[in-house]
Amino acid sequence: MELDERKMKLCLYSSTYQDNAQLLKRGMKRKEKIHEQRKHKWDKRLETVADKQSKRQEKRDTNLQARRDVVKKKKLDKARKKGRIIS
Repeated sequence: MELDERKMKLCLYSSTYQDNAQLLKRGMKRKEKIHEQRKHKWDKRLETVADKQSKRQEKRDTNLQARRDVVKKKKLDKARKKGRIIS
């Protein structure tokens, strides 16, 4: 009798009262699965962001090096024109 009263009170005051162990386990499993899926998606996102960042950095480095080479070439051509470098 006392157990039934306790269950009734819990049902009255709590809208999410459950006493079925199988349902609780199933719900817990579902939550864990969702958690794993979200973790997997987040790890994948971090990996793609790092990959894109490294590609952008590599492209930037090559562009800067090309610009440095152009500036050096212009300086050498100017020096050759003025007769400072003979080659």
